[in-house]
Amino acid sequence: EKEIMHSLLNGYPVEKIIGKNVFEAELSLYLSIGFKKINDEIREEVEKTRPGLSVSFHTLPLVVYKGLGFLSKNRENFLFVGLGEELSEILLISEGHIKEIMSFAKGFNVFARRVAFRFNVPLEEGIDLLGNYLQGKLSPEYEQKIEEIIKISFEEFETDLKETFTTLGKEYFLPYNVMVSAPPFLFPKIREILSREMFKNYTVLRKSFEPELLELKFVENLLGMETGLAMKIKNNFELA
Repeated sequence: EKEIMHSLLNGYPVEKIIGKNVFEAELSLYLSIGFKKINDEIREEVEKTRPGLSVSFHTLPLVVYKGLGFLSKNRENFLFVGLGEELSEILLISEGHIKEIMSFAKGFNVFARRVAFRFNVPLEEGIDLLGNYLQGKLSPEYEQKIEEIIKISFEEFETDLKETFTTLGKEYFLPYNVMVSAPPFLFPKIREILSREMFKNYTVLRKSFEPELLELKFVENLLGMETGLAMKIKNNFELA
């Protein structure tokens, strides 16, 4: 991917910059790279089940950045917290473009794998158990066993999140608007963590974060493909 997110010519925003004579130019560029071998293997797998389907590759930060432009023109300053399968990604959107991207190795599969290991079941069943636990659908016996594991996992997630905000906070005051992409059953816990008093130290006017769950339905319109397939490809292409 290559995208000019923001361009200033002589201090003024200009969309079409080719052929202009200026004294000063400022460009914000987004570039991503991937492995050709992985790209080719994904195309081969898709071709087996969907012959002739056009395949393109997009990284989550750019999809979010461009997609949110379709949702609202009022969201020029916000944080995006994306909980993927293996990684959590934090985007700082300021003045309508991406200022910073950070990530840490705590996706929702980290939680699910620990549950699966505890009960000696496949990962898919671990995800189901985790979801049922967070929604209060398990018996007290199961709840107690999972609670011991999950408490530690969320404490680690909170620590990584705090370290990320500390790094970002050295250069920026963070907006209190937070868009969260995560499995719906995980969102209440993430909202609880983000709403804690200690995170006020990082925001404009020392205001508590206001997390909002983001449904990535705009992926269909943006990429021109089924949401499920788009997200499946994205999740299998974390190296991009």
